[in-house]
Amino acid sequence: GRRTAHDGAGEAAGIDTIGFGNDWVGVAVEAQLTPAADAWWAPIETVSNSESGFERVYQGSGLLLSWPLTLGPGESRRFAVAQSVTVARDRTAAEAGTPA
Repeated sequence: GRRTAHDGAGEAAGIDTIGFGNDWVGVAVEAQLTPAADAWWAPIETVSNSESGFERVYQGSGLLLSWPLTLGPGESRRFAVAQSVTVARDRTAAEAGTPA
């Protein structure tokens, strides 16, 4: 797999797993896609005007999963996204100033 910045944009075709998260916070999410899907992701940003001029602020990311689909009358298809979350460190202890 390839790794991109959390505030970057990208795409991947025909994937059955995609991971995302925040290393600084210590959270990792892995999504299992059934069947394989195409994925696009991009940052969500706001632009504001301050005393020093225009500022662009990263707010989050958007993820779009796509499955090409053709259905005839009475046909159905099932798609699934199963996510698992892993936490790498205890932020509560860090914020309280005690060792984890």
